Amino acid sequence: MKPEKPWKRAERIALACKKGKTLCCFNRQSEERGAEVVFFLEPGGYPVGHKTAENAIRHGLLIPSNDGLFGSEFSQTWTAP
Repeated sequence: MKPEKPWKRAERIALACKKGKTLCCFNRQSEERGAEVVFFLEPGGYPVGHKTAENAIRHGLLIPSNDGLFGSEFSQTWTAP
């Protein structure tokens, strides 16, 4: 079985981060959906799909900024290496 490759969408997010954008996330609570994590690029607020962001992070295309409130493993922002 071939190892999974990063998705093209994840590679585009990483390219945007190499050009100066930052992937950010926050937790949102809503009555309809409950708790959810929302990803977006700053500056600009461009929304990024949850699975796309996770794919980029899992493949090492982005590295955490270690700015989480509960330790480095809970980063709120990621940048390109």
